[in-house]
Amino acid sequence: MNKLWLHTIRAYVRLGLFFYFKSIKVNGLKNIPNNKPIIILCNHQNALLDALIIAAKTHRFSYFLTRASVFKNKNIAKLLRSLQMLPVFRIRDGWSTISKNEVIFHKCSDVLSNNASVAIFPEGNHSLERRVRPLSKGFTRIINDAYDKYPELDLKLIPAGLNYANATKYPEKVSVNFGPSIDVENYLKGNKVEDSIALKQIVYDEISQLTTNIPQSNYELILSQLNAKKVNWLEPTPINSFITNDSGNFTGNTRQNQSFISKAFMMPLIVGVLPVYVLWKLWILPKIKENEFIGTFRFGVAVTLVPLYLITFSLLLSLTLGATMGFVFIFMVLFLALLTAKC
Repeated sequence: MNKLWLHTIRAYVRLGLFFYFKSIKVNGLKNIPNNKPIIILCNHQNALLDALIIAAKTHRFSYFLTRASVFKNKNIAKLLRSLQMLPVFRIRDGWSTISKNEVIFHKCSDVLSNNASVAIFPEGNHSLERRVRPLSKGFTRIINDAYDKYPELDLKLIPAGLNYANATKYPEKVSVNFGPSIDVENYLKGNKVEDSIALKQIVYDEISQLTTNIPQSNYELILSQLNAKKVNWLEPTPINSFITNDSGNFTGNTRQNQSFISKAFMMPLIVGVLPVYVLWKLWILPKIKENEFIGTFRFGVAVTLVPLYLITFSLLLSLTLGATMGFVFIFMVLFLALLTAKC
């Protein structure tokens, strides 16, 4: 029954992502094995959307380590756990809560022993900055715990890089790159401290190749140079090459602006869902304090309030003007959404 629930949710999320994103380009899916225990390790830019994209675009159901603060409500916590999301406590949650992570790490060890997939954002927080931040040691603790309990475990690490064209805008483009798997046993030499350092370094290096990694020391300067060259943020390899070589010449593709057709159909789409749009602009959006959450909340509105409004209003039209008008209304709004997102 749980598998049916997960398949249903993933299908709905995939449908929502299809209408929300102009394009989602996935590279390296072949690097994710089917019947091996794996830990997917990805950069973290766009809050919950990062997890949704990985969950929807991979062929495995992963357990996601999620910050514990979103589990405070019992009903929400029950829902999140049904989606294989596990709470992780941070220092900001209080020193007394840190010990609870041991239970979660043991849980990860047990599911990995059954050839499961665990997804972690090892930077430990999210940021719209186009760089890979220092990795926390949480994933190495899970690895050490897993091998202490299951010495014969054949664990693979899958580095991943998410790249957004503009994470706060709609419609949006994104690419996700999965790198070659890392064989954990090659980095276990017997000294847990040194092994953890080596694993963190190799994962950091791999993720840094799969997403744009602008050095923090001169971040704003390089970012302005890249924006001036209108680089295509979905393709990190030529961007990172430009940053490393510092030659002044950029050989990658440039990004394209939103098409005239997309802009033209945006206004009719807004009219079609006007009450929800007003609610978003005047009440929900002003309450979002971190830009990293704009995309997540907008997507949440798109897959909850918008369908609810469309169904309700189409039923009212059907009762007053006939079923045909109700059907036409839903069809036209979805058609406008498709043209706005995909053109």
